[in-house]
Amino acid sequence: MKFNSKTFATLESLAQNSSHNPEIKSTFKRNALSALWTIAKELNLNKDSYEVRYNEGGIAVSGEATLHHENFYIQLSEFPYWRTCEGRKDYVGGYNRPLRNVSPERLIEEISKILKVSA
Repeated sequence: MKFNSKTFATLESLAQNSSHNPEIKSTFKRNALSALWTIAKELNLNKDSYEVRYNEGGIAVSGEATLHHENFYIQLSEFPYWRTCEGRKDYVGGYNRPLRNVSPERLIEEISKILKVSA
């Protein structure tokens, strides 16, 4: 999957169609994790400042791919979003910012601003 303006829409479509379909769920997982690793690379994140993980969930859901940094986290699933946080033990953080109609480039721009403020 190319990392471009259609990335999140494609992932959301895969997630929404993965219920009871192990093949689509597997494709979603692979592509979602790849997108999160790409985002971490684009942001030049220190490897000790974040983790990428995947929660399989049950057969009726896509699962959740998460990039959890010290200052933000991104969750890709049927309802993809990102939010600010205060450390990797903060699972509540700021308000949800949906990724629907957001390009990866715009997301990286917004998160870069947060990283500069917190530095």
